[in-house]
Amino acid sequence: MSRKKRQKGLGTRRNVLHFRPETLAYFAGLFDGEGSVSVAKRWIGRYRRGYGLVLTIRIASTQHTILREAQQLFGGTVYRYWRPSPWRPLYNWQLYGRRAQVVLSSLLPYLRLKRLQAELAMQFPIRSSLRLTKRDAAEQLHLRHQIMKLNAKPVIP
Repeated sequence: MSRKKRQKGLGTRRNVLHFRPETLAYFAGLFDGEGSVSVAKRWIGRYRRGYGLVLTIRIASTQHTILREAQQLFGGTVYRYWRPSPWRPLYNWQLYGRRAQVVLSSLLPYLRLKRLQAELAMQFPIRSSLRLTKRDAAEQLHLRHQIMKLNAKPVIP
């Protein structure tokens, strides 16, 4: 009898493309209103010899239950940010790299406001920093700047 290794997140529980259209449309609307696409710098290597660029998607909300549902469906991590009174705590759901691209590809047909950012994110080359060519690094930087421009000003199609 073979044992299957169970891991959390995308691709081990369900394929994102097989979710009901209503579920994907709901999360696309939530992502359009409260989400963001970014390319962040992350330190790499044991001794922090440099940085790499990481594709990140996130949704911020004061309602942690809906973000936990996103975590159960798509994987990722939910973080809690403390804010002083009278504000409620803020929660962020985040997903990185290839998993972020898979989720964005599933949400893409339903996105309106973040559609251009999602399309650029789909083109983002994701490889290990050790296998990243100069051309890929240049493409990552170019896409990062394009996504930053789109994030600076709301784009309504």
